[in-house]
Amino acid sequence: MYDHVLRIKLPRQATLIGYADDIAIVVADKHLEDVIWACEKSVRLIKDWLVSHRLDLAEHKTEAVLVRGRKLKETLRFCMGQHVKESKGFIKYFGVMLDHRLTFKKHLSYAGEKATKVLGVLSGMVPNIGGPKPPRSLLLARVSSSILLHAAPVWTKVLNVQAYRRKLSSVYRLSALRVATAFRTTSKEAAFVVAGMVSIGILAEEIQTL
Repeated sequence: MYDHVLRIKLPRQATLIGYADDIAIVVADKHLEDVIWACEKSVRLIKDWLVSHRLDLAEHKTEAVLVRGRKLKETLRFCMGQHVKESKGFIKYFGVMLDHRLTFKKHLSYAGEKATKVLGVLSGMVPNIGGPKPPRSLLLARVSSSILLHAAPVWTKVLNVQAYRRKLSSVYRLSALRVATAFRTTSKEAAFVVAGMVSIGILAEEIQTL
C-alpha cells in the first residue's frame, strides 16, 4: 500500500525517493521561490495521501538542506503543516552527512570519529601481544573499514582532495597497526604491507566501480 506514495504526481521540479517508510523530496530549480513553492506543494500532496490512508507525516522529524553554489548564502524556509522549516547546513540521511555544498567534509569527519570509537573497543580484543592471529585481526579491522566506506560511491570523488584522503587514511592506519601488531611509529605504508591491506582510497574506488 505504502508503495503508492512514490507514484504521486508532484510538481515538475520535484522527485520523490523512498526507502522503507522514509521519504526524501529532491527539488531542483534555478529560483529559490520556485523551490519553496515546489516543496510546499509536494509536502501537501504527500500529507493528503498519508492522511487518506490513516498514516501520519512526522513533521517534527523532517529536515531540509539547500544545496547551493559557493557564492550564495541563501536559506530555505517553507511551511509544513503547522511548522515552518528552515534549511540547515547539513542533514544526516541514512548515515550520510549531506552538507549544503556536497563537499562531504562533514561526513568524512563523522565517519572517522565513529570508526575511531569502534577501533577503541576492538583494541581490547586485538592487543599487540597475545592477541588473535592476523586473519582474525583482519576480520575485526574490517568492521572499522566498513564504517569508513559507508556509501562510498556517493563521495569517493572528494578523496581527490589530499586533506580528505589524509583524514580517512589516518583512521584506517590505526586498524592496520592492530592487524600487523606494529608500534604507532610504524609508517602507514609498512603497516599496510605487513597487514595485507590496501589503502582506503583504493578500496573506495573499487566499491565505486562495482
